[in-house]
Amino acid sequence: MAYHFLLQQVKAMCENVEIISFDIFDTLLLRPYIRPTDLFLHLEYLYNRPNFTVARICAEAYARDTLAITPPPPLS
Repeated sequence: MAYHFLLQQVKAMCENVEIISFDIFDTLLLRPYIRPTDLFLHLEYLYNRPNFTVARICAEAYARDTLAITPPPPLS
């Protein structure tokens, strides 16, 4: 039972941990798209929004670039 062994390993690693976070879209839930950008294509088609996919990808790139050059606010 490889699954049982893996489960025991995971439980052992988590014994002294206060917080565990998951990327729920890839780890706990099934994503029905091969690539994340396929969702954008689906929304473009579903809502008849030409160029939505390109705009969404560019917006994410812009946000990531902006975040990279803007220091995050101090934690309080």
